This record gives sequence, C-alpha cells and structure tokens, in this order.
Amino acid sequence: MESKAEIDVDNLKKKITELSNTLNKLGAEQENTHKEKKTIDARLSELIRQAKELKKQKQDLVSEIKSKKETRSKLNRELAQAFRSAVKKDLNIDLQKINKQIEAMQYAIEVEGIPFEKEKLYMERIKQLKQKIAEAEAINKNNKELQEKKARADQVHSEIQSLVSKNNEIFAELTKKAQEIKELKEKRKLLQEKIKKIRKDMDDVNLTLSQTLAEWLSILEKQKEEAAPEISTKDLLKQFKEKKLTKEDLFKLQRTIAKNGDN
Repeated sequence: MESKAEIDVDNLKKKITELSNTLNKLGAEQENTHKEKKTIDARLSELIRQAKELKKQKQDLVSEIKSKKETRSKLNRELAQAFRSAVKKDLNIDLQKINKQIEAMQYAIEVEGIPFEKEKLYMERIKQLKQKIAEAEAINKNNKELQEKKARADQVHSEIQSLVSKNNEIFAELTKKAQEIKELKEKRKLLQEKIKKIRKDMDDVNLTLSQTLAEWLSILEKQKEEAAPEISTKDLLKQFKEKKLTKEDLFKLQRTIAKNGDN
C-alpha cells in the first residue's frame, strides 16, 4: 500500500503534467491568435493605403469637376448673349434674290442708260441691299460661332457627367473600404483582448506550476532525507570538523541534532 507521501507525489506529478499541457495549449493558442492579428494588421495597413489613394483621386476629381463647371457656366453665358443678339436680326434673308436685284439694277445703270434720278435711286437701293448682305454674312458667322460654343458646352457637360460618375464610383469604393476597415479594427480589438486574457491565464498557470513543482521537489527532498542512512550527531560533527560549514551543512546539522540529540 502506498504511503501518504507517495500518493501526494503521484497527485503532484499528475497536476504538473496537466498544468504543463494547459500551458502548452495556451502557448499554441497565443501563437495562433498573434498570427491572426498579424494578418489583420497587414490587411488593415493595405486598406488604409488604398483609402488614402482613393481620397486623393476623389479630391482631384472634385477640383476638375469644379473647373469644368466654371468653364460650362462661362460658355452658357456666352451662348445666351449670342442667341439674344441673333434673334434681334432677320435671319430669313434670301441672299440669292437680293443678288439678282442688285445685278438687275447694275445692268440698268450700265447698259440701259436710265435717267439720272432713277440711277440715283438704284445706287441708293444697291447700297442698302449690299448692307443687308453684309449683315446676313455677319449673322451666318455669328451662327457658326454659336454652334461651335454650343458644341463645346455640350462636350464639357458630357465630360462633367463622366467625372461625376467616376467620383460616385470612388465614393462607393471608399464607403466599402471604410466599412471593412471598421470591421477589421473591431476584430483586432477582440483579438487584443483575447491575447491579454491568454497572457493572464498563462501567468496564473505558470505561478501554480511553480508552486506545485516547489511542493513536489520539497516532498522528494524529504523522502530522500528519510531514506538516507542515519548518522549520529558526533559522526556528523566529525565530517564537518575539517571544513568550512555551508548554510546547507548547518541546516543538516540542526535537523540531526533535533532528531538524535547530542549522541
């Protein structure tokens, strides 16, 4: 039948094994948690870099959109002014008919030999008709410029729409990344708390293991002393007579005296 000391040693050995296994499991869990956190840290770093880049692109787009809107407003003002100027004039001028009238009057003056008064009237009328032609040509030129401005304004408007669409896409992507960053930060916080708890658990297990080992070693030492052959106090003093006593020697001597007395 096992003695109480032997039972205590067996129980302590079992406890030491269990504590060591627990410590190993906690160590493995800590390592895996650190790896998971490291992966999240790397992903967070990349997402933040991408988000900064997208924000810069968005700022550039906003500036470009603002500039193009100013250009479009200027073109629209010029268009409105040119249109108001054009509608004041007669745009339904038959240049071919006017040219025929001028040619007929010039022919009469040069070939038919009409009276002087009539010639004066024709000359005045020719002058008026040529003025109309000049005005019509100016209107046509103005209309061409108006059309060019309208085409340019339409082009700028189309460019603005394209930039706004791209800006909206970047905003959507930024929103998506911001949400992912938020979720990863929350997950990282949980992992940090988990690591903190594992460290505390490991410290507690280490402390218990150290205490258990000390208790186990103490029992083993006691068993060793009890199993050692008995020696009298006189014999022990003879052993120590020719040497400088250590602290351990003094303890051993005290225990022997307590056990045997002066014999």
